[in-house]
Amino acid sequence: MNVEKPMIVLHGLLGSKVNWRTLCTIEGISKYRKCLLVEQRNHATSDHHGEHSYEALSDDIIRFADKHRLDKFTIMGHSMGGRTAMTTACRYPDRVDGMISVDSAPKNEQDLHAFGSFAERVIDFMCDIDAQTEPKPTMQETLDAAKSFFDGQAQLVTLVHRSLVSGPGYGPSDPVKFSINLKALKTQFANIPYFDETLRFHGPALNIVGGRSRMYEFSVYQKVFPNYKES
Repeated sequence: MNVEKPMIVLHGLLGSKVNWRTLCTIEGISKYRKCLLVEQRNHATSDHHGEHSYEALSDDIIRFADKHRLDKFTIMGHSMGGRTAMTTACRYPDRVDGMISVDSAPKNEQDLHAFGSFAERVIDFMCDIDAQTEPKPTMQETLDAAKSFFDGQAQLVTLVHRSLVSGPGYGPSDPVKFSINLKALKTQFANIPYFDETLRFHGPALNIVGGRSRMYEFSVYQKVFPNYKES
């Protein structure tokens, strides 16, 4: 492992560092990069905060890098993590030697109604479950309700499942408990599709777009990343 080439890797909305674990152990990646999987604020094992903005998220990354004594690093992220990666590169260009964004464009999509609609539905569902107190639904009851509510759509049910606190002391018959900060993600959901299009990063940049993801004109990417190359 080339410890001189660290790469911070970020999950997307409602995700966790587990999402990237398998990919980062592939020899073609692990041989050349030391992958540091980071769970972003208000998700999984990370701290809960009232603010959920990309300025705050990018500041978190720099604090993580400082703690691990990373003077320079590459940063890669998916979806929400991609926006964090882009924002970090633009705000801290002296710390970032390369940026990779997956399924996330340097475009403010707050006015795009379809953005994250499935994720917002999942958050709304979990907020409704969390508000029930007499009695509190069990984990199994929550998953059964999710299957019914989402008509068996596996992707959405999986997002709910992965947002449950699990491990020693937590079983299917225990009262449901969520690992994500539902209040912050719900009240600040409008921040998630936001991107400050005035930002710039002149270092190496790559945007990877999946077949089902939204692709913009080349100029949208190159405006923020002048050294971005069309492939």
